[in-house]
Amino acid sequence: MRSAEAKGRAKDGKRSALNPAYVADTARMLNEFSGTFTALDVCDLTKQQLDLFMRARGHLSAKSRNHFRATLRMFLGWCVRRDFIAANHRLLEADGLRKEDADIGDAEFYSPKELRALLDNAAPEMAVIIAMQAFGGLRLQEALRLDWRDVFTIPGHVEISSAKSKTRSRRLVEINPTLAAWLEPYRGSEGKVTSLTLAFNYP
Repeated sequence: MRSAEAKGRAKDGKRSALNPAYVADTARMLNEFSGTFTALDVCDLTKQQLDLFMRARGHLSAKSRNHFRATLRMFLGWCVRRDFIAANHRLLEADGLRKEDADIGDAEFYSPKELRALLDNAAPEMAVIIAMQAFGGLRLQEALRLDWRDVFTIPGHVEISSAKSKTRSRRLVEINPTLAAWLEPYRGSEGKVTSLTLAFNYP
C-alpha cells in the first residue's frame, strides 16, 4: 500500500501516477478488512470468513460491494506475489467475492433552476469550474488541473492534454456560446484556472 500511496502523490508539478481518490479509497477498504481480522494471519483466511465479511456489507450498493471485491482480489494477488499465501489458494472461489450485477439506475441531473442557483451562489473560481463541467462536459478533476492557456490557446476549444485527462489521452472540448460567455471575463488570465484542489489524507 505504501507504494500506491507514493504513486498517488504528485511530484515536481507532474500529475500523480494514480488518482489520489482511488488510493485513499483503496486504503480505507483494506484498513476495514484488516481491522476485521486483527488476530488472523492471511494464510489462515477461509472462504467462509470472506463470505461473512461481504455479507456484513449488505447495506452498501452493489457497485460499492463490487469495488470492495475488486480490492480484496487485488490484495490476495499481492499476498501471492509476497508468498504470504499459496499460489493455488482457492479464496477467490468464495461466493462473497463473486461480482454481482449493479443496477446503474437513472442518471441524475440538475434542472436549469438548480444549476442557476449553484452558479449564482458559488465563489467566482468555483463558478467557472461548475460552468466548464455543466456546459463543456469536463470532469471535475480535469477542470481543476487546467491552466488558462489550456482554455484560450486553441480558438473555440478547451484543450485537455494527456497529462490532465482522466483517460490520459488528449482531447479538445468545444466551447459553446454559453460556456464562452462564462469564460470571456477571464480572457488574458494566466496561471492555473483555480487554486482549488481535491485533498485526501492518507491513513
